[in-house]
Amino acid sequence: MAVRFATDLSAALVVVLMGLWGIHRRFGVAADSLGFRKERWWVALGLALATLLAMLPLRVLVGVLLDEFGVRDVRQPVVERMLTDISGVDLAIACASAVLLAPIVEEFLFRGLLQMSLRRYVGPWGAVFLGGVLFAAIHQPWPIAVALLPLAWILGYLYQRRQSLLAPILLHMLFNALTLTLVVLARLS
Repeated sequence: MAVRFATDLSAALVVVLMGLWGIHRRFGVAADSLGFRKERWWVALGLALATLLAMLPLRVLVGVLLDEFGVRDVRQPVVERMLTDISGVDLAIACASAVLLAPIVEEFLFRGLLQMSLRRYVGPWGAVFLGGVLFAAIHQPWPIAVALLPLAWILGYLYQRRQSLLAPILLHMLFNALTLTLVVLARLS
């Protein structure tokens, strides 16, 4: 598992660096235009924490709506399966990957590249909407995609308003960490 994590990390870094290089070469776009700008990290962290707290009632509402339609939240069983299939160092590496690596790569791809590209064709708010739908759609099965749609739009909104990836990355990290923590706590009790 440690080798896989190292491979995933290396591949993610290569994707990000090649993406930045390719965009710069093809379109003349600098890294700061994609959201890699200097920003006060504590401001972005405070914004991410406040947004996460504000999102919790929305997450509960989406869960209730899914229950009303007879759709079970499948996120918890997926994470539980991961927790039962691996343990020890491998589990720590998998959790670190979900909390640290996935948010950086996904935010770069969906907000930094996709949303920026979509803005040219559908405007800023159309890009937030479509980018959010595509972000949610890659998280299958579909109940997970539906449950993640509000988060996806909020991440897109944060990127659009701040023109920086820092707050969306931090919010994404906090969301993934909270999800893992809740599943682990539920499993322990």
